[in-house]
Amino acid sequence: MGADGMDRNFATTAARLRKELYEEYGAFYYVPMAESRSAQLPVTVGCSYGRCLFCDLNHGLAYRGLSCSEILDKVGKLRFLHKYDRRPVRRCHLSGGNPLCLPAEKLLWIAGELRGTFPECEPISCFARADDVMKKPAEELAALREAGYGRLCLGIESGSERVLRYHEKGAGRAGNAEAMRKLDAAGISYSVYIILGLGGGLFLTSTSPRRQAC
Repeated sequence: MGADGMDRNFATTAARLRKELYEEYGAFYYVPMAESRSAQLPVTVGCSYGRCLFCDLNHGLAYRGLSCSEILDKVGKLRFLHKYDRRPVRRCHLSGGNPLCLPAEKLLWIAGELRGTFPECEPISCFARADDVMKKPAEELAALREAGYGRLCLGIESGSERVLRYHEKGAGRAGNAEAMRKLDAAGISYSVYIILGLGGGLFLTSTSPRRQAC
């Protein structure tokens, strides 16, 4: 078979594998801009919390963590997709609403599988909630850092306690700040998401029933 035939076969197979990798996320699959060139490994679908009023990233998706066999299958598909890359894979992103909610043992296993497939992968990034961080003891966070976890994407959303309560964020200002201090102490790098104008006009009128509830 000539080179053109091989190229066509690879392109056809790659298109099928990409669909199989990410089709469970629906039509809207989001990754942080900084991770757009990272190898993206699905490990969870939806968000384990899933009650933030403002969030449509996981709308309509029931939360589930992928099994180890499913993750291994997807690692193999990523290996195929990146086998002709001119540069080695140096960054990996775990797909899903908040993969840091997974047990540390499973996260460490995932890191081992990724490093075995992409030896030059350095940071492993993912979305995280403040309560995901707070549930991990310091020794687990240290182990995750050593395994390569960093560049976490932490949704802070607002510095207003009232806005956070209104949107049922599930974490307040104090919890968000403590989660960041805990990541700093563990030496885990992260970025934070702030949604400007999240409060909008919700608190401008005293007649708003939602305002009174806050």
